[in-house]
Amino acid sequence: MHSSLTQGERFDQWQQIKKGEVQIAVGARSAVFAPFKKVDAVIVMEENNDSYKSQEHPLYHSRQIAAKRLKNKDSILVLESTLPSLESKDLVKQGKLRQLKFKAEADQVKTEIIDMRKEVEKGNLDNLSQKLKQAIKAELSAGNKTILFLNRRGSANYVICRKCGHVIKCDSCDISLNYHQEKQKLICHHCGLKKEMPEKCPECSSSFISPAGVGTEKIIEELKGIYLEAEILRAVSYTHL
Repeated sequence: MHSSLTQGERFDQWQQIKKGEVQIAVGARSAVFAPFKKVDAVIVMEENNDSYKSQEHPLYHSRQIAAKRLKNKDSILVLESTLPSLESKDLVKQGKLRQLKFKAEADQVKTEIIDMRKEVEKGNLDNLSQKLKQAIKAELSAGNKTILFLNRRGSANYVICRKCGHVIKCDSCDISLNYHQEKQKLICHHCGLKKEMPEKCPECSSSFISPAGVGTEKIIEELKGIYLEAEILRAVSYTHL
């Protein structure tokens, strides 16, 4: 189930599920609403992916909808990810989720979560916390190298209209398009679709449309402004581009 289907194809699939002719549905974010009378199991692949969160009304998160649909006590919810979300990690700590790990696993390292809201209160408007910037500076001063990992390519991970809240999405995948400043393009990281950055909102014609969120290009721009003498490189894995 995905957005590239015609209205007729969608209707046919919906009816087949509703009548009980289909037992398994595979699809994008909207597939979580498939009209199964009884849901025994839901598998959410890459559960930390931002595309599962709707950026426009109705606001929802597919992971949460999936959990709500499992009413049978024997139902199973599987959240798969190489980098589990903070929400999932917290549920594991609370005992509400059971974590299954691969046998071959990297050594655990100490991690610290920084509240960026407090950073703003202190006057730090960057996307990097003061503690992280100090740690990077210390490593550079010692002649060491530092790797920052961010699982969002581009300059911004979505483009939104500040007036009506419309988010520019991929016509095929029904997920938000990422803005790439270097190419001045909107790109879908799932299918590779490319679009020009619109001057006005396609829904309300407002000019208050702009990129939002943070991608690797934006972080690189900030790093170059902070560490003027450092050599800064960006490595990106493109699956479809």
